[in-house]
Amino acid sequence: MMKHRLLSSLLTLTLLVGCGGNEVAQPSESDVEATAAGLAKESQIRFLLAEDLKLMSMELTPTGNGNYTATGTDGKKTSYEITIEQTPGKIEYQWTNSKGKKGKGSLNY
Repeated sequence: MMKHRLLSSLLTLTLLVGCGGNEVAQPSESDVEATAAGLAKESQIRFLLAEDLKLMSMELTPTGNGNYTATGTDGKKTSYEITIEQTPGKIEYQWTNSKGKKGKGSLNY
């Protein structure tokens, strides 16, 4: 019974105090730009494109004004080179894969 009470007290203390301290992640410069311009943040673009193109990995590089270039790989090990342009509420992208195929798409958010 005493162990249960001690464990319960420690758990409650951890929940009240928190596990990560008072550190808050600072937004990237590209996220600050995107927010100011009403554009999607890097994490949103990463999620939406990975889902749309079925990518297992992706690297984004900001090119300014809320736009990006990206490389990624799908589950079949096909690699992609992607160009991403944004306007408020819309992401437009063009891609070329390692098999020579090309495509484009747009996503509203």
